[in-house]
Amino acid sequence: MIVNVAYMTMQKGHATLLWGLKLLKDEGQPFTALLVGDGPIRRKVERLAANLGLDNEVRFAGIRADVPRFLAAADLFTLPSNYEGLGTSILDAIHAGLCVVATEVGGIPEIISHGQTGLLSPVGDGQALGRNLKMALNHPDEAQKLAAAARQHIAQRFSVSQMVEGNLEVYRDVLGMTKTQG
Repeated sequence: MIVNVAYMTMQKGHATLLWGLKLLKDEGQPFTALLVGDGPIRRKVERLAANLGLDNEVRFAGIRADVPRFLAAADLFTLPSNYEGLGTSILDAIHAGLCVVATEVGGIPEIISHGQTGLLSPVGDGQALGRNLKMALNHPDEAQKLAAAARQHIAQRFSVSQMVEGNLEVYRDVLGMTKTQG
């Protein structure tokens, strides 16, 4: 199962996701994709899924309070955003032990390094996203290695102490102070 948790806006790249899923279907790759969330383009996304012949593979769950349950049941997490800040849903997916397949945009490459902590594709490239999804589905051992490396990476880089230290460093820089002065 592939899961996507995102507000349904143009920002989150649902069209790219559906084109990537169509590639999987066209190549005979079995999958179920669960799209968790709602938003102003949900009907448009549902129509595109139907037009691409993905009615049997794609499920729309709407807004859910039990997202951790869906993450626990999934094999992969995907966030094919067109633009993104940090992508905090990626952090949740990594914490749940999932391999992440996303786009190389905004703050996502701070979390995911292609082939090291997940898989990245260019923005808007459904074919590349589909190939990355297929690779992760067909090589679950490798996907789990990527997920484990991502979990270690976020534990080191995004811990509370690291984030506090990062904020303090910004303040020190603005104030022209060194670490030993502050």
